[in-house]
Amino acid sequence: MTFLKAFFLATVVILILLTIVYIHIVIALSIYNLARYKVKEKKNPFLYGWEYKGKSVLKLFASIFILLHFLLFIDYYRSYINEKTNYHDAKVYYAVGMIPHTYSVLLGRFVTPLNPLFLSITKPTDAMKEYLFEKGSKLIPDTDGERELWEYEWFFYPYTIRFSDMYDKYYVKRLYPTAQISKGTYDYLYKRLERLYEIIEALNTKKIADLYREADSIKKMPLMAYYYREKAQWLSQPTPTNIISEVEKMKIWEKSGALERKIKVWLQALPNRMDYQMQFQEWGNANLKALLKVEATRQFIVLQLMQDELYREIYANKFHCNNETSRDYINLRNRFIMGGKNSILDRWSNIGGSKEAYILQGDFKDDSNSDFFRVILKKYCSVEVLGTSKYASEFHEKNILDPNKEIIKILETGDIK
Repeated sequence: MTFLKAFFLATVVILILLTIVYIHIVIALSIYNLARYKVKEKKNPFLYGWEYKGKSVLKLFASIFILLHFLLFIDYYRSYINEKTNYHDAKVYYAVGMIPHTYSVLLGRFVTPLNPLFLSITKPTDAMKEYLFEKGSKLIPDTDGERELWEYEWFFYPYTIRFSDMYDKYYVKRLYPTAQISKGTYDYLYKRLERLYEIIEALNTKKIADLYREADSIKKMPLMAYYYREKAQWLSQPTPTNIISEVEKMKIWEKSGALERKIKVWLQALPNRMDYQMQFQEWGNANLKALLKVEATRQFIVLQLMQDELYREIYANKFHCNNETSRDYINLRNRFIMGGKNSILDRWSNIGGSKEAYILQGDFKDDSNSDFFRVILKKYCSVEVLGTSKYASEFHEKNILDPNKEIIKILETGDIK
């Protein structure tokens, strides 16, 4: 009965998707036909273009579309509903919902699901996913983290791919943090970010009975945490400034700091969970490259979180060259950068991930925070760390210190050594 139910749901979803895609193609063809004045007096502009030498292109398109989507459904069904997985009744809805979810992921990779040109596609697919999630998630116990993993995958992951914001009227690219938004939009984004933290917390405190879904959770955790950290920083510095007061900004900054410290602890414990999962085929030697990518991304975000914590220690006059945060930061940074002892990026590069490894290293080295602490540790702690920016020059130290005079002043009032 499980497969028949899944087959029926898949049929309904595929027919809805066919209708959506067909309407979009017809509209596009109609605009093209009318614009090029190719529609004869007796031709219907909404159908013209579907005929090719007397044969119906529509029938051929519909047949291929349905066949491909059913093959996609069967692949998802076999992957998630078998003797090795749990909660098969719930996964019926999950496997079917992965069909429209594919559209969200594809758009997330190339543009953003929030692009106004594609909302007429993503709105219906999101509505289908919301219905299927509501039905299926009820069949998983509240105590199992798979519910939160499912929610993240369908309603957050398409946005984390390109760091687009989670709102259908406003999407602010990562490079434009000063774009103006309304108070209502800000409150909505903040509420969504709080929900993302709750998901991260659940995935690190609840057990997931399905060990293969637990492996999915581990793989997705670093990017999830990275997205949270980036958005938390953006929301603590909104523009225009009248969205929230300076006092509210500080409260948000302090709260996000406390939550980031918890996320850092969870990420530091992630390798132990990875070791446990190595017994499953997804984490075998054949997929070592993927495993190293997860670990490199994990180290990258932990370093970012450590830098945030070091800033907070400076502002609180608690920075010290030999405290736990400083020691952990120095050790991890020198293990992360290529050329360091047991560098994760070296290992990843050596088995075919050199392009991605160099990009990730460049993102870290050229970050202003990374450069700042490289200079600070050398100047005040006499500690050399790896990771010199490619923009470094003879006067680079001065260029780093001068814009941060206020922070340096606070730093020098404490017991640095």
